Amino acid sequence: MTEWGDLAVRARGLGTHLLTREQLGRLAASPDLVALAAAFAREGITAGDEAGRDPAALDLALRRRAAARLRVLARWGRDRPAVLALLFEEIDRESLRALVRGTVAGVHSAARLAACLPTPALPERALATLAAQPDVPRLAALLRAWQSPYGPPLAAAAGTGQPDPLALQLALDRTWATRAERTARVLGGPVRAHVRLGIDLANAVTALALAGRTGDLAPADAFLEGGHDLRRAAFEAACRARDATLAATLLAACWPGAPIGRCLAAAPADLATLDRCLLGARLAQARRAERLDPSGPAPLLHFLLRLRAEACDLRRLVWGLALGAPAARLQADLVTV
Repeated sequence: MTEWGDLAVRARGLGTHLLTREQLGRLAASPDLVALAAAFAREGITAGDEAGRDPAALDLALRRRAAARLRVLARWGRDRPAVLALLFEEIDRESLRALVRGTVAGVHSAARLAACLPTPALPERALATLAAQPDVPRLAALLRAWQSPYGPPLAAAAGTGQPDPLALQLALDRTWATRAERTARVLGGPVRAHVRLGIDLANAVTALALAGRTGDLAPADAFLEGGHDLRRAAFEAACRARDATLAATLLAACWPGAPIGRCLAAAPADLATLDRCLLGARLAQARRAERLDPSGPAPLLHFLLRLRAEACDLRRLVWGLALGAPAARLQADLVTV
């Protein structure tokens, strides 16, 4: 049986150093990027030596801030490597999804890295090397050379022609789901519930992408086993919907009255917005779970979601101000609860 008490206490302690929604809202009101960089330095978010007019430098400093907290957790949990490897791998899966999407879209390597968080398994240098690859087959080949479990399935999905972004995402999701469910089944309890929900949401995103689409990817072949609330029948019905709006309505019915259901019912127009909405919904759910189970794994799960939400919010503040986004829009889009 895994003991959680010390990690729960330490995760809560680390959580006191994360920014609140109110603090983030004040940062969003900065008039420009220079003022935001100065505010970061005053709050101790960055060391103060990052160039205030360079969003990429600020973004890198923020990623390093998040990575430092993950390294602290890794040290504290080094006697329970399987637990933290399971939780960190979900972050790695998100980073690989962002890198693959950016590579397919042909965006600059710095932009590909913007949504990535370094972990012990995929540190900053490894992510930068992956982001520099010119295409997905070479990115997959590099993962294979590093003996990553994501290399072979990604290489198979990429093939030699024009890769299908959804097939690439599904290859990453399926690999993660298979590995995570196997470990979570042993750990049980809230950890398994956390993984099951992650699998459910991966299936929901896939169903929205398949709705109204004609192609070679059959819904029956796209479903990931291991979830809980989104059953195969509901998934396939959403995939066969005439458009994403109807699919979102069908999916939302799997979480009636819950934040996740409301998020899906809103049917965000793009994947990045949907990802942020779902992360916020998971965060609200994890906060309630921590109140019910303060000495189990819930505080650790809540902290990791808060860390991801904070990283997402700070990244959007940096690039939003760099592009002249209004403060009201940045404040409304905050993920942190």
